[in-house]
Amino acid sequence: MISEKQRRERAKYLGSSDMAAIVGFDPFRNAYDVWLEKTDKLEADKENVVMKRGRHMELAILNYAEEKLGPLEKDPAKLEFIKPIYHLLSHPDALFVKEPVEGKSQGNFSKEVWGEEGTDQVPDRVIIQCHVHLICTDTRTCYVPAYLPYREFQMFVVNFDYVIAQSIIEAAQHFWVEHVSKDTPPEDVVPTLAVVKRVRQLPNIHTELPKDLWEAFQAAKQDAKAAKDKQDKAQAKLLAVIGIEKFKQLRKR
Repeated sequence: MISEKQRRERAKYLGSSDMAAIVGFDPFRNAYDVWLEKTDKLEADKENVVMKRGRHMELAILNYAEEKLGPLEKDPAKLEFIKPIYHLLSHPDALFVKEPVEGKSQGNFSKEVWGEEGTDQVPDRVIIQCHVHLICTDTRTCYVPAYLPYREFQMFVVNFDYVIAQSIIEAAQHFWVEHVSKDTPPEDVVPTLAVVKRVRQLPNIHTELPKDLWEAFQAAKQDAKAAKDKQDKAQAKLLAVIGIEKFKQLRKR
């Protein structure tokens, strides 16, 4: 767990998960979401099921990593690394000697693909996160212990790639200078619904309703209703033929 002081410090820089979102590889957040956060436009986030799973699994994953690698440095006070020139901050889960360790756990319904153990065949967002750690710690290897459904604990290894690192640095500097410093949101990106619901509402601020956006929203609602009606009719016809028990069996496949 990080301290409140560390939490405030993180707001001044782009972290490993921020960069994964900025370059488009985070399935949960995007660049607009990061901009809202870094410009202090959001209410405090509530812990979701993914965050809770990661918090509960972290100790077990790091214990597994110690069995594989050896003693780890796990003191949060010693796990913060900042590169102000790049606007980057790294807070790995642990260090093995001086090399970062980034623990991961995957839910049963995740579509992210993990390859062969011992390789760098991990999701793209993890590659980005590992490289932020490598940039900030000036090291060349990031260990990724992971708990994967049906595969149990596995260890992956991501080695430093100059091209990836340089792309991250350029993206971080551009994002901070052009969007955070200028308080200008990224173009052609729409904030995720879960994040935009947390936008802090300013009192006595009246915004004119954009007619085109409201009409687009209403049209989307109608399309969704029509699609749901079509699904319900198709399901009713299927149930009439095969029965509810057979239908339940098919849905489990």
